[in-house]
Amino acid sequence: MKALLGLTAASALLASLSSFACTPDDISVKARELAANVHMLTASDPQKAREIYREVRRMQPEDTAEALPNECAAYEQRSQELEEATAKVESQGKANYYY
Repeated sequence: MKALLGLTAASALLASLSSFACTPDDISVKARELAANVHMLTASDPQKAREIYREVRRMQPEDTAEALPNECAAYEQRSQELEEATAKVESQGKANYYY
């Protein structure tokens, strides 16, 4: 039990340290990942791309980029918002499909 507690504490410490260690290379990787994700989600269906764009614009970001601890966190937040918007658009499309 103590080993599990120690492992949990070590994991939490490493996770918190990684949020402070955002190098320019990390930022570049996050930016490329976000761009690739956007391209993958929207390349095959222009209508879906427009719907996702509208949904992202409608969403109110929880945090502004300035309020986040670093640029990596900002990219992660934007990626999450993109995933949420995509899921919403896809669920609306499926709902419309059945009616």
